Amino acid sequence: MKEASTTEMQKLLNEIIGLLDIKVSDRERDAHDKRIYEFALYLQNAYPTVRLSDVRLAYHLGCKYELGIEMFAEINARSFGKVMKAYWEFRKATITTRKVPQLEEPKEPLPSEEELDKKGRELLRLAYQTFKQGRQYRDHGNLLYNSLFSIKKIPFNYERKMEMLQQAQKEIEQENSKLAQSGNTDRHKEAQRIANLLNEPTALNEQPGEIQSLIKSRAKQIAFATLMRELIEMGIETDEFLDQE
Repeated sequence: MKEASTTEMQKLLNEIIGLLDIKVSDRERDAHDKRIYEFALYLQNAYPTVRLSDVRLAYHLGCKYELGIEMFAEINARSFGKVMKAYWEFRKATITTRKVPQLEEPKEPLPSEEELDKKGRELLRLAYQTFKQGRQYRDHGNLLYNSLFSIKKIPFNYERKMEMLQQAQKEIEQENSKLAQSGNTDRHKEAQRIANLLNEPTALNEQPGEIQSLIKSRAKQIAFATLMRELIEMGIETDEFLDQE
């Protein structure tokens, strides 16, 4: 997907939104369009070698109940990963018995480093302005946090990071406990399982890998939001922050 243009990514995501019957009101349209833009950038960085045709086919098969998973009217990093995992398992199981249909997609030149940097700065400015307006911003797949971390722009010390990990664990436990009490589907049972694991007095490095990943990802969300709010309080714009030595 790294080779895809912005238009191609938006077209793909809009097609998926139509398949999943996700409704967007006129009042939510601007915020929805921003989320789609952000999520497209996340997918291009998290799944650079995955073809658009495979993503399109995965969702079409999923909506026809051929992947063996429940399809929810949502599109986010977790649901996308679940669909693609089921799709690759489906391909592996059927590749020797029948040909999986392929869709042709045009070849696009790889974006330059300057183009990637420009996209990253645009996304960071968008996040900054979202927080500045008093709204929440979700850093899909911790894309922005990881980018800032890679250039040593996450300024928090060990103690603050540990506090964020503890906060993340508490938030996830509370959210899953609440979800588990609201129904009895497989999704609710999974939430209860996660909540039970988080309730146990176990050190983070002794938790199952999936739980560690959830906690670390949430802690990165908290760290990124904290960084943005502190920059806003200090009156420092994102471009100035990135260009500081």
